[in-house]
Amino acid sequence: MTAAPDRARAGGVDWRGVGYANEAAKDRAKTGGGDGRGVGHANEAAEDRARAGGVDGRGVGHANEAAEDRARTGGVDGRGVGSANEANWAADPVSLLEVEGVTVTFGGHVALDEVSLGIDAGMVTGLIGPNGAGKTTLVNAITGMVAARAGTVRLAGDDISGLNTHQRARAGLGRTFQRMELFGSLTVRENVRVAADIRNRWTWRRRGRRDVNAEADRVIEMLGLAAVADQLAGVIPTGRARLVELARALMIRPRALLLDEPAAGQDDADTDAFVGILADLAAEGMAVLLVEHDMGLVMRACQRIHVLDLGALIASGSPTEVQRDPAVVSAYLGPGAAA
Repeated sequence: MTAAPDRARAGGVDWRGVGYANEAAKDRAKTGGGDGRGVGHANEAAEDRARAGGVDGRGVGHANEAAEDRARTGGVDGRGVGSANEANWAADPVSLLEVEGVTVTFGGHVALDEVSLGIDAGMVTGLIGPNGAGKTTLVNAITGMVAARAGTVRLAGDDISGLNTHQRARAGLGRTFQRMELFGSLTVRENVRVAADIRNRWTWRRRGRRDVNAEADRVIEMLGLAAVADQLAGVIPTGRARLVELARALMIRPRALLLDEPAAGQDDADTDAFVGILADLAAEGMAVLLVEHDMGLVMRACQRIHVLDLGALIASGSPTEVQRDPAVVSAYLGPGAAA
């Protein structure tokens, strides 16, 4: 479908990620009849994925840009990322993103059962578990894309449980999606710029706005996308396309970043580079949640790991602790995981 990319080029992209399955919902949003969440219907999920990690374009920035910058940089404690420095993980954790007692049900099925966990600033935290464990559902509940029946989500101490998806994005939550939704007929650079343009609409203060071209170039360079920046996003390899999604999420300058299987389609070299990217993001003070099935990546990149099974949290700890946990071995990793 080319309509959405064409509108993007013409400056007509709204926060809904238009051009996807639910045209009626899109039209309501354009005329003020939508609520910005794009949730509650299966065919609206693609629209939300097109927001580039939570871009909502409400036209007003964070109430306190200075606090946002402090949250982004103030969490750096020199711990770095990876199992080589696990011992320092528990010394002074700062849970920027807190989930307490979150329960999600679909009809009579309990998808999440009173899940509580923390995602610390300046750290990459892993979330693992078998298929159907509730990992993506938890990410959706944190970002407001599914309604929690009970529980609380806090960002930097503020209860954001009552906020809509777009409001949580503006508060500092960014994400990527398991299923990519890039604008295939736009170049990589144009995809990234869409997110930057939208974020600039969030703030009425000129000093709070960013130079779109400079910011896009910075993120593209940081993620190693310069070589494909002027290629159409629809034709680049999957591993590169995953990084384009990450770039769009980073353009909103999130305080907490939730990545849903971002390494799918990467080769070994891509994965090695990705570990470094995650370390750099954590070093800037960002709280990163990594949902991933690549256990090699998880064990290398994360200092703390949470494990879900059948909607319940069954273990939390360092990579070494998780690999040796009998419940985790039985439910997911299998014998020999700690070898």
